[in-house]
Amino acid sequence: MMKKKRLWFVIAMVLLAGWIYWFYLAKPTAFPTNEALLNEINRVDSGASASEIQDTLVLDAKHVLVPFISDRDDYGLSYWVWEKHKWRVAAISSRGEPRIWKIDRGDPSTYHFVWNIHPEDEMTTMDFYLLRDRNYHISNYGGEDQRDTYYPGIQLGTDVSLSKSYGAMKLPEEWVSVMDAFNQMGISNQSNMFFNSFFPAQYMQFGWIPSYQEGVELSLERTFNGHVYYTDVDITLDYLRILNEGDLEVPFTTRDLSESVD
Repeated sequence: MMKKKRLWFVIAMVLLAGWIYWFYLAKPTAFPTNEALLNEINRVDSGASASEIQDTLVLDAKHVLVPFISDRDDYGLSYWVWEKHKWRVAAISSRGEPRIWKIDRGDPSTYHFVWNIHPEDEMTTMDFYLLRDRNYHISNYGGEDQRDTYYPGIQLGTDVSLSKSYGAMKLPEEWVSVMDAFNQMGISNQSNMFFNSFFPAQYMQFGWIPSYQEGVELSLERTFNGHVYYTDVDITLDYLRILNEGDLEVPFTTRDLSESVD
């Protein structure tokens, strides 16, 4: 009797391990066809009215960005994640304003700028920025134990040429290094509640500035007009603040920016 129980226990554990591998650990299967993508987008969000898949942009093995056009001529984005042994749509946006997709919230190297700019807005380039205000902090630990700390301001920029309406771009390596350095600084100062409350790495912000052809009036009406539908798939999509020249300490031109992509 004991031998049979052990045998059934071993069989159960093998089946459980196989189920866990199949459901959570197995490599992704082939990505769906354009027809299947359209059907799923419109099934999940009937308001999307997707009619054309523009492209499939593979960000990593388990995350894919799919820009699309609707039958109302909206330029949108859908976000796909390999989860529970299937490709699932995490969010569907009928507008294509730039956002940042944080695939792993704790790892800036997985962050991607994503966009699908409507051609009627006649945008030519976008300038992305990573900003952090300078700060000065005095810590008094009692008696004469006082520490003065200066936190320099950060302004990093990169430009994107809109040869296509849509795109995805990883954070430049320099940006990732800066963010990682601040994250490490926060870890080393975990005992300092003031530091963690007022000077976390999250205090850095992302922003962007659109550029237009000469003589074209600033307009983002088509790009920003629409809605976003989220499913139960976990996803972090952050808005980007639209900046103006007054928000920059040293205004950049596109030639001054450190990185560029086509």
